Amino acid sequence: MNLNSQQFITDMQGNKLSVVLSIETYQQLLDILEEYEAIQSYDLAKSQPDEIISFSQAIREIETQ
Repeated sequence: MNLNSQQFITDMQGNKLSVVLSIETYQQLLDILEEYEAIQSYDLAKSQPDEIISFSQAIREIETQ
């Protein structure tokens, strides 16, 4: 990912308002964000206490929902 090729849109005073990225860089950022969100979800799931139930019990619970 080459973040050196970014361009900025500025106002008349030179304040940065927006950034322009290549499609490739934008897609790479989206991929990184998706992976980060998956890691956060995994970490949250691992931090919660588990209740161990049998497979048949799990099926029954799913079917009654």
